[in-house]
Amino acid sequence: MFPRLVAALLAITVSGNVMAEDSSANSFKMLTPTEPLNAAAGFAYTQGLFVAKLTTTCKTLPEPMPAEAENALASWRNRNVDLVEAAYFWVRYVGVLIKSQQGQEAADAFLRSAIAEFETQSDLALKDRFPSGNPDVETCHKWMSLLSGTGVDLRNPDVRASREFIADLETILAFQHKVDAQVKK
Repeated sequence: MFPRLVAALLAITVSGNVMAEDSSANSFKMLTPTEPLNAAAGFAYTQGLFVAKLTTTCKTLPEPMPAEAENALASWRNRNVDLVEAAYFWVRYVGVLIKSQQGQEAADAFLRSAIAEFETQSDLALKDRFPSGNPDVETCHKWMSLLSGTGVDLRNPDVRASREFIADLETILAFQHKVDAQVKK
């Protein structure tokens, strides 16, 4: 789907909007990147990487931790995958916009920089969880419990970062659905 997405977004950026028909009721409006939208996408993207790395790290411990980690990851993904995928979409979308305005080189530089930043932040978060550099059963069990429940969900209103970013993540998700609908036409 990614090549179709790029083609659709490039068509959108060239015209400023896409008309499903000639009626303004069916017009498709672009979502302008803003710092809050970018920060929200960065948060969700980083959280997705962190959760994957955390569960992979905990799977290196003896049983039953690998099974617990796999179950926790599946549980967290079931509740959060839509927002993480929306964050991935947003980063690609911004890359397409940059490409349309500044060229492929600038878009590639943006994507490399953004993804490197998300990787770095997720690595730092993982290192914070295991200061000794080695995973331990107690810490892994605590985090697998949080992941299995809603303790670290992207929509959890009790988590400060989630409260800060959820409205923007939902905006990105709704926009992604509109783009997906345009791409399917």
